Amino acid sequence: MINTPVTKPELFKYSPHKNLMLLIDRLEDYSLEHAFLKSSVDVTEQSIFFDAESGIIPCWIAFEYMAQNIALLSGISSILKAQRPKIGFIMAIRDFITYQKGFAPGSRVTILVKQVFRDGDVAVFEGKASISKKEFAAGTLSTISANDTLIKKMTGAQNE
Repeated sequence: MINTPVTKPELFKYSPHKNLMLLIDRLEDYSLEHAFLKSSVDVTEQSIFFDAESGIIPCWIAFEYMAQNIALLSGISSILKAQRPKIGFIMAIRDFITYQKGFAPGSRVTILVKQVFRDGDVAVFEGKASISKKEFAAGTLSTISANDTLIKKMTGAQNE
């Protein structure tokens, strides 16, 4: 069990995302048993996705926040089994909807993902992004964990 909240740099231990590409600022809560993870992002003008022209981080970035939550949940599971966090891929995003144009600096975005289906390395998650309990984006993400066989196929390595 990992005590929450967890912030950077400790958060890097649980994610395959490194340096500026880890967009999540804080792991708020999670459950491996119930397959959910809640995190938050503090919106600043220093974010790599901040759009100076509009003065916001576009709301569509929320799907990446959701994907990174899924990666953190998987990473926590791996670490607790004394394994490295695995790489995963988004296979599909369905029913993704945004209710606002974006996230303004000074806001804290809360991201929640919950697994609704799993079959081996394939899983489906429902995700939501909100500010002060007001939903800004929601969608369903289908993912696949990159097992050794998949990595070998992707890199062209020969079967051993």
